[in-house]
Amino acid sequence: NQPGDGEGPDYDTFGLTIYNSVIVTMTYKALYETRSVIIGWFPAFTCRKGVGEGYVNRLAYTWVGAAYGQLGFYIFFIYVYQFFGLAGPESTGSFFPFVFVTNHVLNKRSITWMLFLLVPIAAALCDVAGKVIGNLFYPAQVQIHMEIASQEIAHSKEKKKETAEKVN
Repeated sequence: NQPGDGEGPDYDTFGLTIYNSVIVTMTYKALYETRSVIIGWFPAFTCRKGVGEGYVNRLAYTWVGAAYGQLGFYIFFIYVYQFFGLAGPESTGSFFPFVFVTNHVLNKRSITWMLFLLVPIAAALCDVAGKVIGNLFYPAQVQIHMEIASQEIAHSKEKKKETAEKVN
């Protein structure tokens, strides 16, 4: 089978599909592990006067950065990377077997785009479930101290409320 007929029997096609899934999974993981997701406001661009803020304050920077900065650049790079081997194996060496593999994987195989969506979500679900179970039964010292501090804050608020009621 030649690249371009929609089948993927070779290691280059299989490897690129797996690597694509790993890159997208790591992008999802970076979004929820950093705990710094900026949601923004919809719509980011408004034509109303007197809103008080422009699109710069309303834009969801985390999602834009993940979509264009990570995934967009990665897809652009693998399309450019495949053309390095066009000069032939004598001048490019290891780039030669990768010629037009990206076109084959991303343009001809629909399974690749399904894997772009399903594999990272399944991996993220397994990761989050493992973290929830781990944190529930084996909390870290930081989590224990955070729980103690929140109980102390709640207790001090109750004391303040009781003293305020006694004064009144």
